[in-house]
Amino acid sequence: MIAAIHSAADKDGDGFLNHREFGRIQKRLGHEAPNRQRWMQICAVLSCDVRVGIPADALARLYEMSGAVPDADYSALFPEEDRAVASESAD
Repeated sequence: MIAAIHSAADKDGDGFLNHREFGRIQKRLGHEAPNRQRWMQICAVLSCDVRVGIPADALARLYEMSGAVPDADYSALFPEEDRAVASESAD
C-alpha cells in the first residue's frame, strides 16, 4: 500500500517525494500541506535530505511514527477501479 501511495505521489519518478509532491498528496488526503519549516522538520526526523525528499522506506517510517493507516489513505486516494493499476505500478 505504501509503495503504491509513494509511486502515485512521485510525479517526477525519481523515487523521492519532494516538498511539492508530498504537499499534493497531503492535500488529497484532506490534510494541510506542510510549509517549508514543517517540511524541514519532517525530513530531519526521517533523516532525509530536504532538497531530495522522502523515499518509500522513509514514508513507511512516517506512517509508523504518526499512527496513520496506510490502507485508509490508499482507499481515499484510489477509487476501487483504479486500485489494480496503482498496485501494479508500485511493483
